[in-house]
Amino acid sequence: MNSRRETWTFLAVGAALCALTFGSQLGGSFVWDDVMIIRDNASLHSWSGLWRNLSMDTWSAAGKAPSQFYRPMLVSSFWIQAQLGAESVESYRIVNILLHLGASFAFLRLLRRFAISPRIALGTAWLFLVHPAVTESVMFLVARQELLGVLFTIGAMLLWPAPLTPRPYARYLFASLCVLCAFLAKEAYLVAPLLIALAHWVWHRDQLKTRARIRELAWLLLPAFAVALGFALRAHLGIDSESPQQRESLGSLLKAGATIIQHYGELFVTLTNAGTFALYEPLGAWMSALVLLPLCGIFAWFLRGFWRSEPASVTMGGAFLGLVWLAAALAPLVMFVPILGAYQNRYAYFPLLGALLTTASFAELASPRITVAFSKLPAARVLSYVAAVGLLVLTMASTRLEASLWRDPLTLFETGAVREPENGIALYHYAHAVWTHGGCEKALPIYQQSVRYAPGYARAWGNVSGCLIDLQRYNEALEPARRALQLAPDTPGAHYNMGVLLLRTGQREQAMVALRHALALDPSHPKVQNLLTYLATHDSPPPD
Repeated sequence: MNSRRETWTFLAVGAALCALTFGSQLGGSFVWDDVMIIRDNASLHSWSGLWRNLSMDTWSAAGKAPSQFYRPMLVSSFWIQAQLGAESVESYRIVNILLHLGASFAFLRLLRRFAISPRIALGTAWLFLVHPAVTESVMFLVARQELLGVLFTIGAMLLWPAPLTPRPYARYLFASLCVLCAFLAKEAYLVAPLLIALAHWVWHRDQLKTRARIRELAWLLLPAFAVALGFALRAHLGIDSESPQQRESLGSLLKAGATIIQHYGELFVTLTNAGTFALYEPLGAWMSALVLLPLCGIFAWFLRGFWRSEPASVTMGGAFLGLVWLAAALAPLVMFVPILGAYQNRYAYFPLLGALLTTASFAELASPRITVAFSKLPAARVLSYVAAVGLLVLTMASTRLEASLWRDPLTLFETGAVREPENGIALYHYAHAVWTHGGCEKALPIYQQSVRYAPGYARAWGNVSGCLIDLQRYNEALEPARRALQLAPDTPGAHYNMGVLLLRTGQREQAMVALRHALALDPSHPKVQNLLTYLATHDSPPPD
């Protein structure tokens, strides 16, 4: 199959798969962070807003409390759509689907670079297109950061020139620019330079044995410089890049890594999706060893096979690179998943590609033996094609069902709470959706159930106190407000709630201290500003 025919085959079938899987699920309402980052984000509607998104962290640019997220590529794509008037949920999701299709096509071209046959490469790319683990990255609008990050990362790998390519400098520069764009789409794509370096070695191992060609490896520092430039830009803008996890011991980090690999590996192998906030529960030392040691053994086996192959087997190298890709893409999660206490399905998008690269490479290596077996049993070939198509159809049906949950927050978060009824974080988000639709009286029992299962989750305690304040049950709200402050003393909302409660219970001076503290943490907090303005001219609290 020639390259042109292969491209059109992929695009025709891929477009049909996308239409069947996601086409009927385009509508609905803005869900979760989509509300703050897109629907209510005034910076998307002016030229000054574009500069605001380039010069501030993502949440501050949206008028919220400062954060560590700086993702100008993501928000700029929303800004462009807003300028074009394509601001409906359907429009945003159509763009996400097109980006996902583009990422899948780029992955197909990458698979072919590892000498994987057209049939295996096409099947693998189509499986990625409809795997349930990609659902959140396609349907959750803010998860476009994953689509952009993958597109730019694979684009950089495909652009990187071979040794002794005539006038390669433009390709070096464009590939490094893609690396910077991937990093500015999401910080986790800082691993792109590692993938480029290993892919370069796998593709050109035999050509890298002379001193002249080894000198060309110096250019591999350019993608690393692009990531360093991204970190320098963050530092210049005053955006912190530290994580409390950096102070953890190596053993603790390895346990976290093993737990994360085990969770997402299970999703990849079983072709399933987890709950929107699947609970993170770290493995013990022995279970962590049972996860990491076999993975290291497989890694060493593929590396040894590639190292000993003469001439170099790029397919064996692809299997090795896929495992590195899987581990490297999951490694940044160690810095924040244990802090969040929950997994999110969009984190599977990037590492899934590594797992599929290893799977496709292994299938290609085994294909000669499979061909011999099929020659003896012709019916087995037909059955294998039927099984492959059946697997694709079942996977597509599962993903379609997962996509249907994203029509509104209540449906999505209720499903998560049903899947894990003792998951306090899932219950918190379900309660928030119930509060939005039905008010605090209906949401309060679910919030209280949330803190029962997640007593260390500050946001849940804050919303328990907030609901009790709305219901004018001020004395009951004091203890949840104190718990929220103990768990998250730097949260403006927790100080605001405490200020309101102190004011309502006749402790004006202490209330003013709490409100001023909230304002110091977030000078743009509208509720704090309004209440302080009112108290500047009134001695009594505002009417309920």
